[in-house]
Amino acid sequence: MGGTGIAAARYSEWHALIFAMPEPKSCVVLFVTCLVDRFGPSIALAAKRSLEQAGCQVEVSQAQTCCGQPACKSADHAAARDLALGRSG
Repeated sequence: MGGTGIAAARYSEWHALIFAMPEPKSCVVLFVTCLVDRFGPSIALAAKRSLEQAGCQVEVSQAQTCCGQPACKSADHAAARDLALGRSG
């Protein structure tokens, strides 16, 4: 392989290194936003698969709720605060 690390390798060489990892090197928590959950769940699935293929153990909280960003972006700050605190009304 050319270079001194993964960044210096061609994709085919890098790909072989990633898929050769036998066990997870780290654990990550994937935060799937409500917008992705609603409009593009395949994006979350692809992110999870990519992280797993990179050798990560991926956890997704089933208790995750909306963080309030859509309400905040709409200037509904009271609703955003309630959603961020886990209170839905």
